[in-house]
Amino acid sequence: MLTKKQLVSDILASGVIPGSALALHSSMKAVGLVDGGPDTLIEAFLEVLGRDGTLMVPTFTYGVKHQGRPFDPETSESVTGLLTEVFRKRPDAIRSIAPVHSVAAIGRLALELTRDHLYSTTLGRYSPYHRLAEAGGSIMLLGCDHNSNSIIHVAESLAEIPYIYTPTPGAPDGFHEIRQKDGRVKKIQLTEFTGCSKAFFRAEPVLRKAGAIRDGQIGDAKTQLMKGDELLKIMTPVLNSDPGLLLCPKPTCSYCRPREKTLNPDK
Repeated sequence: MLTKKQLVSDILASGVIPGSALALHSSMKAVGLVDGGPDTLIEAFLEVLGRDGTLMVPTFTYGVKHQGRPFDPETSESVTGLLTEVFRKRPDAIRSIAPVHSVAAIGRLALELTRDHLYSTTLGRYSPYHRLAEAGGSIMLLGCDHNSNSIIHVAESLAEIPYIYTPTPGAPDGFHEIRQKDGRVKKIQLTEFTGCSKAFFRAEPVLRKAGAIRDGQIGDAKTQLMKGDELLKIMTPVLNSDPGLLLCPKPTCSYCRPREKTLNPDK
């Protein structure tokens, strides 16, 4: 059973810097048994980051629209792991308002990272992940791989790959609904779209070759720590020169095959 003290030691050894901003993608199962569960792990990260630091996690909802319900920042459950669902319910967490790819943050930059998400791209330019990178923040993969590394979508957007304007199969019109504080439902239309991330593993060798990944371990889980701005500086030109790099090879992928056609319109 992992204690908070052990987790704090592991987090520091993994390279997390006190006072910094950190976006965390996590698998509680990979970490192992923690005394106190996700709350203890969250508290350990917050202790390391300190009063000047900020912790941000994805609280994506994906299928809320398809279940016939508008996104509600107060009640819509996160589908990106147990830790993120526990995190968003904390009284000190601020959740961004975005119908598909909301995030929650705690700390000094929480308000700055989460504000106006509804009026920016969901995972592109000026999104919380882009802002975190510009603020000098880092990304940690805790017990998961780069298929969970959402900031790579920001690189797709910065590279202005044509396929980012291809609507997702579940929302071909781009419309999503959001429940406002007064209870009224507002309909908004997205203009940029994220697709399949099953080929994001291809980013890892590129980043490793550039020396951008620091390996570590927290509990039983392997970690990868990267500076957000460095990752974007590496991946954006790579995607400019090879825009199809992150499209998965599955012949029946309803995300990647239409996107592939935008890169080869004559085929």
